[in-house]
Amino acid sequence: MDNPLPFDLPSSVPGITLPDVVLFPQGSLPLYIFEPRYRTMLEEVMDSSGLMLVVTRDADASETQENPEPFHRPATLGMVQSSEKNADGTSQIVVQGLLRVEAGPREQAEPYPVFAIRPIPSEPGADSAELESRVQRLLALVRRRSELDNRIPRELLRFLEGLDDPDALTDLTAHTLIGPTAEKLRLLETPRITARFDRLFDLLGQEIQELDLESRLRGGLRDDDISRN
Repeated sequence: MDNPLPFDLPSSVPGITLPDVVLFPQGSLPLYIFEPRYRTMLEEVMDSSGLMLVVTRDADASETQENPEPFHRPATLGMVQSSEKNADGTSQIVVQGLLRVEAGPREQAEPYPVFAIRPIPSEPGADSAELESRVQRLLALVRRRSELDNRIPRELLRFLEGLDDPDALTDLTAHTLIGPTAEKLRLLETPRITARFDRLFDLLGQEIQELDLESRLRGGLRDDDISRN
């Protein structure tokens, strides 16, 4: 099934291109809208479906007249969940990720960008028992990282533990706990859920090793313990 959403998927949507920002399905992204073109886009989005695309700018690609803002193809279709307009015409919005898609060619550049989109359906890659095993392994890694790094909010940990959908769990773990943009894009472009689990195992495992070594070098003290000394 290419479209799991409860409405017909448009073939193209307005979109915003951002450096080092990757939105995942189920994730939330607060944005400050200040550029005139995106102010115009937001007005029209809010007057219609509320849908917009969040695209990651390709910092390694050269800008050309034909392609002034190079972008990565993996992207997320989102919906504006809240919008607060300021007196100066700027706005604070929150975009909720809905669906991983491939961003195609720009169909429009002015007055704001519009992208063709193609959905990227998730593939389980294993039976339900195997997926449940991977869910438990990922949650164990998240808990261990939380023990070593007190910057992970307890509310986030409880939320992840309450998820029973492997697809949503991998996406929200990537959205909230993975830092490097390149790794996020790699996870976003991966349709197979088992492959996402495997990459998250590697990334979180590496972080845990580094944090564990750092903790040993500090004598097992956490940051908040050190601050009280």
